[in-house]
Amino acid sequence: MRTRYVAVSAVAVAVLGLAAGCNPGGSSASGGGGEHPAASGSPGAASSTGTGPDLQIALQRAYGKTTDAKTAKISATIKITGGSAAGTTTMSGAVQFDPPAEQVTVRTAGQQVEAIMVDGYEYIKTGSSWRKIDISSLTGGAPMDPTQALAYLQGVSSSVTKLGTSTVHGVRATGYRATVEVQKAAAKQGAKAQDALKNLSEHGVHSIPVEVWLDADGRVVREHSTLTMTGVGSGSMTVDSTTDLTGYGTPVHISAPAGA
Repeated sequence: MRTRYVAVSAVAVAVLGLAAGCNPGGSSASGGGGEHPAASGSPGAASSTGTGPDLQIALQRAYGKTTDAKTAKISATIKITGGSAAGTTTMSGAVQFDPPAEQVTVRTAGQQVEAIMVDGYEYIKTGSSWRKIDISSLTGGAPMDPTQALAYLQGVSSSVTKLGTSTVHGVRATGYRATVEVQKAAAKQGAKAQDALKNLSEHGVHSIPVEVWLDADGRVVREHSTLTMTGVGSGSMTVDSTTDLTGYGTPVHISAPAGA
């Protein structure tokens, strides 16, 4: 399961970031294509309807507009092909943006793991016991909180394409195809986020193709990314991730598990 968490951590840097705390290792990686995810509720293909700096600004502002909602429900599907980690991982739960916290259920390789991040610690439950991890001790530049990967949208290049409109989980949304420039994103982040992005750069990932769907208030409702990584384990693997945010403003009460 460690290899699978390595992959999940790499995708988290590009998307919404669970602090898995693993160093991917290996020698190189490259960004894959940005096709529409084949997931339930996924928007259908839409024709391009515009490009330009105004679209870039819309994505850069999405971080602030999203986190202003304070809380949301979160779900993600991560599909891995190639290598020993091949398979599908799903996550679902709730996220709090300020102060940063999240509580999710992760299902992967026939196992279910409960994870809570709050007050600078990550709590992982497998079976009946909890493991407590000090996030500041994590290696590989794992993101500290669920807002960091959203903040990476501030590093999108000026080449942004508007995909049109579609419905995501009952919400009318506008889609954008863009590229996150890792160095540009790192320049606008704090030290921990810079470590995460530096880790990607060291493994050959200098840009990340993304598709982002924003609701009428400019908040992220879906983000999709694909990365093809080489030098991980015995060969290469492709990690396709779709992360959805719904139920903005949902009451969320996240606390450390009793006895952990």
